[in-house]
Amino acid sequence: MRQQIQDGFSAPVFETYGSIEFYLLAWECPTTGEYHSCDDGLIIEVLRDGAPAGEGERGELVGTDLHSFAMPLIRYQLGDVVTKGSQTCRCGQPFSTIRSIQGRMIDYFVLPGNRVVHPYELGVRKISWIREFQVTQERLEFIVMKVVPFHAPSTQEMAALVQPVMALLGSDVQFQVVLVDTIPREANGKFRVYRSHIRSAYDAFAWPDQKMVPPVANDDC
Repeated sequence: MRQQIQDGFSAPVFETYGSIEFYLLAWECPTTGEYHSCDDGLIIEVLRDGAPAGEGERGELVGTDLHSFAMPLIRYQLGDVVTKGSQTCRCGQPFSTIRSIQGRMIDYFVLPGNRVVHPYELGVRKISWIREFQVTQERLEFIVMKVVPFHAPSTQEMAALVQPVMALLGSDVQFQVVLVDTIPREANGKFRVYRSHIRSAYDAFAWPDQKMVPPVANDDC
């Protein structure tokens, strides 16, 4: 989508990172590609197991809004996983940086052996024949991807989707692709690209190099 916009308007496209709670958190640096934090209005912390993450480490974003006088937000856990960047951007601007944004903590899949994988790592968004998709973790060792295709994929196109995903998930996880005409929305009208039926939005999250208690099946989440 970004490439199409750049080609269509013959202009560069830059990302911004925001939320309902904090509005604008950071914006993409045109020089380095990292994200300048809004340090003049926010205090952004990246915490890993409750301690500050080092440069290049992933952690949970925690924010304090310096201008929310009516409803202060102090060390608010936004629920996003990001990679901490440098304390001062290499472009010379006086802002700390976020190196990359991984996504929502609740979207992570817990796999056998207590491994943790974010669905963004599947690389599905880069496949041109896919119009729309939804990835659901049905069980600890079983993941299904529903795909609405632009056209019926060839054997080679399907293999180019499945093989890298299987290499990432490992031999102890089954991965199935189901071609469909439409993907139903949630009862509230929203569309969830990633869903897990084995953990709820409020389960404790642990990093891959930490000990994790195996999740309990929960069909109500």
